[in-house]
This record gives sequence, structure tokens and C-alpha cells, in this order.
Amino acid sequence: MTTPSGSGGFNVVDRFAVAGNDGSVPDLANRTQEVITGILKERIRTSPGWNGSTADVWANLRRGIPLDHALLEVIVNRLTGGLVTFPTKQDAIMALRKVPFLDDLVEFLTGVEDGDENDLGTFFLNLRTFFQSIDLTDPDFDPAVVHKAFVEIVVQPFIKTISKITAAMLGPLSIGFLTDEVQTMLYEGGFDDPITIVEGDGVEHDATDGVPGTTPLGCMKISCDGTDKSRATEVMKVGPGWVLEVGSRIKHQGLVAGADAIRINVLPYSDEETPVSGGAVMVATAGTVSGDSGGTDGWGTEPIKGTWTVPLTGVTHVAVEPHVTDTATAGTVKYDEVYTQATQKIPQAFTKDLPEDLQTLVDEALALWEGLGERLHVDEWDDWLADAWTNAQAEANQIRDILAGLVVTPINSAVQAIKDWWTGIVGKTQNLTSGGTIPPASVGGVGGAPNIGKALEDTWNKFWDGVNGLTGSTGKTAADVQEAASTVTTTATSAVNAAQTAAALATYAGGRALWESANPTIDATMLEASLGTGSTPTYFTASQTASAMGFVRTRVAQDKTIVQWIGRGNSLTTAKLHVYRLNTTTGDLTWVQTKNIVPATLPTAVAFARVIVQLDAAVHMEPGDVLALEVCVTGGTHDIAGLTIGWLTPDDSALPKGPGASRNSGTESAAPTTIASANVPYGTKIPFIGAGIPQAELPPPSLAYYFTDTFNSLSAWTILSGAWQANSGSAVNPTGNPGFLLYNNSVLTDRARASFVMPGVKGGSFGTGFSSGSVIRFFMLADSTGANGIAFEVKSNGAGAAFSVRLVSFIAGVRTVRATTTATIPDGSTSQAPSISYDPDTKTYRASHSIGSLMEWTDSGNLMPHGPDYRRLLLFSDFGTVSNPGPEYSGVCASITYYDVT
Repeated sequence: MTTPSGSGGFNVVDRFAVAGNDGSVPDLANRTQEVITGILKERIRTSPGWNGSTADVWANLRRGIPLDHALLEVIVNRLTGGLVTFPTKQDAIMALRKVPFLDDLVEFLTGVEDGDENDLGTFFLNLRTFFQSIDLTDPDFDPAVVHKAFVEIVVQPFIKTISKITAAMLGPLSIGFLTDEVQTMLYEGGFDDPITIVEGDGVEHDATDGVPGTTPLGCMKISCDGTDKSRATEVMKVGPGWVLEVGSRIKHQGLVAGADAIRINVLPYSDEETPVSGGAVMVATAGTVSGDSGGTDGWGTEPIKGTWTVPLTGVTHVAVEPHVTDTATAGTVKYDEVYTQATQKIPQAFTKDLPEDLQTLVDEALALWEGLGERLHVDEWDDWLADAWTNAQAEANQIRDILAGLVVTPINSAVQAIKDWWTGIVGKTQNLTSGGTIPPASVGGVGGAPNIGKALEDTWNKFWDGVNGLTGSTGKTAADVQEAASTVTTTATSAVNAAQTAAALATYAGGRALWESANPTIDATMLEASLGTGSTPTYFTASQTASAMGFVRTRVAQDKTIVQWIGRGNSLTTAKLHVYRLNTTTGDLTWVQTKNIVPATLPTAVAFARVIVQLDAAVHMEPGDVLALEVCVTGGTHDIAGLTIGWLTPDDSALPKGPGASRNSGTESAAPTTIASANVPYGTKIPFIGAGIPQAELPPPSLAYYFTDTFNSLSAWTILSGAWQANSGSAVNPTGNPGFLLYNNSVLTDRARASFVMPGVKGGSFGTGFSSGSVIRFFMLADSTGANGIAFEVKSNGAGAAFSVRLVSFIAGVRTVRATTTATIPDGSTSQAPSISYDPDTKTYRASHSIGSLMEWTDSGNLMPHGPDYRRLLLFSDFGTVSNPGPEYSGVCASITYYDVT
């Protein structure tokens, strides 16, 4: 016979021989019952099988019979070594009676001395009673039901008891609990730990969510399924007439619910254990809500809350119950920071006898004062006190007379010291006026003036003379100085504007003839007119073994942003544009940047047209600087307009040595970083190619410069909405929220022009942020809110697609498209430069772009408002979610330039 744990137990046959350890059992009767009983008890107590796991016992339970019947059957078979099934529980009990020392086994299990099977039955009866509704004899016994019952019978009462112990350990409450500063009467309303919630029935603890700013996170999460769900707090003691404020922060996601589905109830109790009839009282509700809640992380901005007054009789305790009703059929609801606080002030009973108590305190203080002479060993206390008072009064009178300027003979040294101190003060302040000020005539002057007043007057006079070219002026005032300063400011501003206008005109190059180049900013290898007069220009073919390189010399200082040539696609499949800077001292070429050429954007194989390539970054050139522009074919061929001059040979006296060159570049994976002067293959084929800027970016000669901003900071701007910031020289709005950025100053007149530069487009969608439907607007002549104004609009058509551009007006917040163009901003990593202008003479708005698009709208109906309040510049963006706040993903504007016609 072995214990239930098998090999970990003991074998009666092997261990209870009459003599020796040979395993035989000659005669068990030779051992007394007392000896055998003692040995058996000791073996059972120390057996690992009894003290360890009993999993194998439970594994061998016969299915389909009551649990106590199955247990008795296993016990009998284990004790007897058999494999018998007993038809009834009574049969198993009868078999147990045949087992020696059963009464000792029952005593061991139940703790009842001389126990029998009746005691064992009582033991299991009490176990069933403890588990209340759980039927241990049920053939369909469900362990999950036992788990839930264990939580209700053991865990919840334990938590409730611990809560009461915690409150009892707090001791007397501080005075703060008698004021209206108490935050909450609850201890676990923040749901910081899973133990604060009894989970189940769609209610669980969520440790990953909670009201932002609370630490640690934690909340109660309720999954809605059309049934009532609630959890109640511990019971709190309250007083008659208390006004309780109850509230909680809530969050809901995907909610489908009726009215007042999210509630906070008060559960009244007549004592600590007995709920008041009538049940829960709804105190706070979220009203009729659905879908997702708003606010930071969905937690709103304020708690839902309400008040409830404790009745004067019948209620001594309350509990608070977050409750989701059965009208909530889908979604989730979360509660956090549940609170209860008593809002009433201290009752009058606390202060009823306060005056009498204070009078008693005063009487005790007087008695202490009257006995003070005795404690100080002063015999005639009253006389001594009267003399001291008289002396103090005399000293006070003398001090008062001294301060009043009267003649005083001090009665003691203390008064004499005060008199001496006051005499010194009076000597130092004798020049003060009755108002406590120093007259100018009493303050020393500078520069030979007798006093400060005269010195200041001389300064004003001389400043006036200096500004106006005069001498000997007198009587000038502060107002005259202000007028002179304004004159200086106006003169300086005019000088600056004139200088900046002159600088703009110096770089304009607007006097070039059109036959030289249609765009006056282009510095090219030759004149456009030199390409012939036939139906097609003169040209040659660039291939993988013969690139087309042209050298251009800059005439005025300029930031080159585009490269232009005339060509046709032919059989081109892939090509690149390399840009080099030539060292005019050594003749070496240094690589600057490379642009991939998309064949689909080139003219067809049968028609020549202008090819304009937008550079990724502007290339600054000073007068005399030389660029080398090379079109390299890496697949197919490309016809490029130009001249073949057979007699042309390199000029060794100059750098560069000629206007054109050609290399075998088709097999290169990238442009060489440097080409030595000796290796530059000057030749007889000269492509027509040049570099410049879009003419739309140039100010006409009649415009005076007003201001420019490259967005190294936003100090000149005001953020009206959104999360604007200056990032890498661009104004960006990276959060995905729509927003306005306002220039702080209004412009000078209605006759104005503004040019904007957008950062490069990434992937046709500004990265992941500029999704389909997102928009950027550049406003001019707008008000300070963006409700009125004219704007150049860039709208996304989705990732990889070209952008649409429009001229739109906003009047009282209503957007109207005034003009569109078939030209679009292409997909690719390129900067873009839209501009807007207004001609008040013709009431015409014009919008242009670096790719050559032009839109116009004439406001013949005088729809747009004008005047000083409508002369603002604004930027607007409305992106989707932006994962990278860099300018290439959420950038709106890299620079802005404003000109005003004068």
C-alpha cells in the first residue's frame, strides 16, 4: 500500500516486518496496535506524498459520479491496493471501515480525536457550506465557477477588511479634512493597481492607460455588450446633511450607447452592511455620447460630476459606483480618478461656545500679567509700571518734537542719539522740494553747464541743430527731439529701401534682348537665335559614349536654381544632369550636384521643346564664375539643340578653353567628384544650355524691397493655430493639425507682390504627412485671422501623384477657386517657388510658379475687401499625421520675399 504520491510515499509491506528488514511480514499481530498506530501517524506526517502534490489522485477520479463519491473510491483503492469501482457512495464507506486505523486517518484530516466516518462527512459538509452555492457533487462540476466563488467569498471580503484596517490606521484626521480642500474621501479611485478592481464580466484593469499626468497609469476598463456593468467602492461613513460631490474622468472608444449610459451612482447604506431600499442614485452622467471621446488621449478636459445630499436620517454610509448601463451595446468605457468629497463647511456646533472659551483665555492672561511683578521680584509692581510708562511717554514726546523740527533738550542719551541722527539727515535733504523731489538747479551739470537742467536743454538744442544742419538753436523741447529722431528714421528707411532696390535692379538683367534668351536671368553657352531659323534647331545627338557639356559664365551675382536646354527625347531611357563648378585659376571641375532626368517629362521624339530642370539646392554664383553643365545619357540617345563648329579648337590662353566638351560617361555609376583641367575633353559640339532662376522670382524694376525671411526663427511671426516651428531654415507645422502662421506687421499698400519658396517635395506626398486632400496656402492681402485674403493653393492628390495648384479667395471664411492651371507641381525632390501679385489699377490678381504656370483673376465685382486691415501675409497648412517634423516632410515655406510698389 502506497501513499497517493506513489514512489515518494512508503510501502507498508516493506517497512513493517516483525524482525529485520528482509521485507517479510510473518505476523503483524506480534506488533501491538499502539506501536503500529504511532508508526503510521509518523509516516503520514512526514510523507512527501501527503505533504506534496496530489495531482495523481485527482487525475484518477472516475468521471460521471459525484466528487465525494469519486474521492472515497480513490482513497479506498489506494489504501487497499485494489482497482474496485463502488456502485454507491455507501459501498465505498463500508469498504473504508475494513481499513485498519481509519479513525486515526479521519482524526488526521479533521482534527477530531477518535474521529470516524461521520466526522469525515462533517468535514466535507462544512467545506460545501463554506463554498455556499458550489455543488461539489455535481457531475458537471466547473472549476471556473469555483474560481469566481473563491474571489467573491475569500478575496473580496479580504480586500474590504484591509481597506477598513487601512482607514483605522490613519488615526485622527488633520484639520485639512474639515475644510473644502479635501480632494477625495476615496483611497483607490485612481485604479493604480490591479487589486483595486475585481475583474470579470467585461470589467478589467488597464495598466497602460489613464488620465495624462497621473502616475502610475491605471484605469478601470469596461467592454460594452448590452448588459449592465458596475463596480462599487468601499463603504464610507458620512454625516446627516453632508453635501457629497462625486465625479470621475471618463474615456470612451467606439461607443454605441443610449442616453446616460455612462454614470456614477451613490449607493446609500443604513449601516456598514445594509443597503438602503431603493438602490443606486445616479449623481453624475456623461449625457448622450457615442464614438470616441475628445481631449488629451481621449480623457476630456474635466470630470463628469454631480452632488448628492445625505438625508438627515436613515443613511450613515455610502459607496460610489461607476456604472455602464445596458443601453451601451458596443465599444469600451474607461473610468479613472474617481473621487468623493464633502463640500459642506464646519457646522456651527463647532464654534457655538467659542466666545466663552476665548474670554476664559483672556482672564487667564490677565491673571498671569498681574502676578508678573512678583515673579520679577518688583515690590511695588503697579508704581514701577507707572513710572516706566511715564518715562517712555516722555521719550516718545521728545522724539516726536525732534522729527517735527522743534528745539528739544534730550532727557537721556537715547533721545540725544536720535536727535543727532535726524540732524544729519536734515542736512543732507535740505534741498528737496515739498513734494520730495530735487529741483534741477540743485543737481550738478556736465560739459560746463551749471546744472543738469541746463545740460539737458543744451543737449536738445544741439541734437536739433545736428539733424537739421543748423547752429545756435534755443528753447528746444523733448517733442522737438522726437520730431528730429523721426526725421532720421524716415531718411534712414528711405536710404535702405533705395539701396536694396538698387541691389535688386543690379541683379535683374532685365535689359537683355529676347533673341538672346527668353528668360533674362539665364546665362547660356550661346544665343537662342544662333540655333537656326528652320522648323527644328540645329542639334547633335548625345549618347552613352558622348555626353553634351556646356560652359556658362555668370554676368551678375545670382543663386542659380534651374538649368535649361532645348531637346527631344529620341530613344532616351535614362539620363542624368551633372553640375560642376570650374576653378578659373586651375581649370579643374568640381562636382556640385546631380539630377536624374525622367524621360516621361522630356519632349517627344519628333518635337523639340524647352527642358527645365529644377535643382535640389541653389548654386550661388558671383560675376565671372563658371559652371559646367553636362547631360549624360545612360540609356538610349537624346537630341540636344546646339552647334557643331568643326574649326573650333581649345584656347589655351583662357579658362575654360572653349564653350563645349564631351565625355564617354554612359558607364559611370556616379559623376566624378573632380575632373582635372588636363582631362576636360573640349570639343567642337556646343549644346545650347544655361542656368538661371525663374523670372517670376525677380522683382520688377519698379518695386521697392520690403522684407525677406528665411525662417531661422519665427520672431517676426505669430502662431494663430497649429504647432509651427522654425526647422532647418523652414517654417514647418509638424503635428498634423491645421494651422495659421501670421506675419506680425501689415504691408504698406495694396499694390504688392509676395514670393514664397517651398521645401522639396518627398515622394509626391511630403513624406507620410502630405496625404491626399492635404493643402498648403500662401496668403497675401489677408486679414489677421485668415478669414479674408487671396492665396496660392497647393493641394495633394496622393502619394506619387502630381500636385494641383489654384488661385483661391477667402471672403468671410468662404473659399472660392478663382483660377486653375493644367500645369502641376511634379513629383520629385525639388523646391518650388510660387508668387502672388495684385494690380489695384486693373483689380487683377496674378499667381505664377517656377514651372511656368500663370493664373489670373480680375475682381470686377469688388468682392475682396481692401485697406490697412487686409494687408497681412499668412501661411496655412493642413497635413495628415506627420511622423517626421523635418522640412521635407511637413515644411510649408523655406523663404519669403515681399515687395511693395512705390
